[in-house]
Amino acid sequence: MVTSMTGYGSAEEAVGEERLNIEMKSVNHRFLEIQFQLPAALRAREEEARKIVNDKVARGKVEIIVTHTGGLGRKKSVRTDWDLVQQYLQEARHFQHLDAFDGKLSLSDFLLDPNIVSIHEETTENDEAARAFMRALETASRRLTEMRSEEGQLLLEDVNSRLQHISQSLEALHEHIPRVQKRYQERLEKRMKALAENVDEERLLTEVAAFAEKSDVTEELVRLKSHVKQFRETLADTGPIGRKLDFITQEMSREVNTIGAKGNDQELSKLVIEIKSALEKVKEQVQNIE
Repeated sequence: MVTSMTGYGSAEEAVGEERLNIEMKSVNHRFLEIQFQLPAALRAREEEARKIVNDKVARGKVEIIVTHTGGLGRKKSVRTDWDLVQQYLQEARHFQHLDAFDGKLSLSDFLLDPNIVSIHEETTENDEAARAFMRALETASRRLTEMRSEEGQLLLEDVNSRLQHISQSLEALHEHIPRVQKRYQERLEKRMKALAENVDEERLLTEVAAFAEKSDVTEELVRLKSHVKQFRETLADTGPIGRKLDFITQEMSREVNTIGAKGNDQELSKLVIEIKSALEKVKEQVQNIE
């Protein structure tokens, strides 16, 4: 089954009067890479969340962004260092005995000093938020995989169309090769007649046989047809198939290049170019397949 590595899914859940939102995006990647952006109150649930995504996605780079309204487990508190306050007051009394200062300490002198009064933020795990997060993650993951499957069907249709074109060109190549050899024999015979009154049939046949052996692409055509067949069979496999398809397209390219190098005919070269063009499109689409 063909699944694209590109997809998007989102979900929203209520946490009391607050809202928790999840966005999931996936793009092409050689392996599976999952990145989370979680609020502090949900970071303890990352491993559990990672397992959920692992069950749904086999390959690709997946980015999961969780946002929320309200505090979601965050609490702020004021802390005062009373020991330091006592020391300040004691030192202040010493200064007053010097009669060098006529100023008075005010409440703001203490409240605005960050060494004495500070605001601390604590994050506590919120069970209700954690359950909402897991529900939203399941929903967003399902929507992501649904989109990846839909994209995969579009990829499958396009790839099958390209493979059909390649198969037709291969058949045309197979039919054209004997005509190439025949034309070469006719040209060679004409050239030999122009140089000598009597054509040496034995030499002519030797030259034609040498040309046929040198330009023979039968083995390459057989292997290329086999690769196309294997490619189609792989498209029907379950699980991740992208890497295998990538390997098969590389083998197909190798055979096509060999056929082009052996070819010594305009029509043959034209067919090879058409196959290469279709194969490049297949390669591009394979990069998107999981």
